[in-house]
Amino acid sequence: AYLVVWSIGWSFIQILLLPPLMALFAMGVGLLIAVANSRYRDVGYFYQVGLRLLFFVTPIIYSLEAAPETLGGIPLRRIIELSPLTMFVTAARRCTYEQRWIEADTWAKLIVSSVGMFLIGWIVFNRHADDAAEGT
Repeated sequence: AYLVVWSIGWSFIQILLLPPLMALFAMGVGLLIAVANSRYRDVGYFYQVGLRLLFFVTPIIYSLEAAPETLGGIPLRRIIELSPLTMFVTAARRCTYEQRWIEADTWAKLIVSSVGMFLIGWIVFNRHADDAAEGT
């Protein structure tokens, strides 16, 4: 759609860097879930519920500013900001819909969180891989 109306800027090129970072983050989470699920079978069910909840808490259709600051005394916007996917979705919205460059501090947060989650998942998985293979 952007190319048809010729409404594409140079900031759009950043969208190519986001999927590999998201995949790295998801791989780390997947490795952690795999270890936990091999030990406790109910983790898979909790993961499904948590993933659905995370979907509704992530500002995909709405912007973060559209969420109320507090809801019944609960700091709703802060909870949404802490969602790991909010950072990725907000960055994608910024470089596509808003056609602005993603700030350097946001890139740093994206890279550190993605690489950090992958390394944590990798370390935990490698330490418990033998246990997972045995099913204990």
